[in-house]
Amino acid sequence: MVRSVLKTISLMALLVIISQPASAQLGLSAGMNFEQFSDIETNSFNATFNNATGYHIGVFYDLGAGSFAVRPGVYFRNIQNIETTLLGATESFDLNMIEVPLDLRFRFASGSFLVPYVSAGPVVTFSSSSNTDFDTAINDLYVAANASAGFEFKIAGIKLFPEFRYGFGITSITPASEPFSIGNTNFTPVAGSTVNNYMLRLGLGL
Repeated sequence: MVRSVLKTISLMALLVIISQPASAQLGLSAGMNFEQFSDIETNSFNATFNNATGYHIGVFYDLGAGSFAVRPGVYFRNIQNIETTLLGATESFDLNMIEVPLDLRFRFASGSFLVPYVSAGPVVTFSSSSNTDFDTAINDLYVAANASAGFEFKIAGIKLFPEFRYGFGITSITPASEPFSIGNTNFTPVAGSTVNNYMLRLGLGL
């Protein structure tokens, strides 16, 4: 996992070096995430999850000019106090994620102070947990997609990007057909859990 992340960061660094300054912009962004996990299904019972919250922070790079831009990024996303319940037993865990989104961003033509935009694209995520049992049970890598809407505007020469994002899992974060345990109960899922989320994010153009 570490090697994959380093390769991704190296690729983004190369894009920064070869891009023309007039058509590219580096930025920082951070915000809150609100997570929803689907059940882990078995043939006789399901493990359910509560909703959880967390935060994310990272860097992005706008590549393009005019209405369209490609926006790759690297983010750290944290989710705390996730509880899963199975047959009355409850266990808590956290998730730490390295996310690599690749958004296509479209700006709407506007001569006003606010320039609205929308974006969408895939997200590759590398996951881990401080809960050892859960860490061994989750997929290290899973794929999601996201769509967002926001505004772009300048204050005192600083470009800001407040936005709302919705993301949904394409692959499962917990694998099917692999043994899993919650409390003292061991079971084999027939369908893994996917993660959907809502994010409130503020970006800052450098």
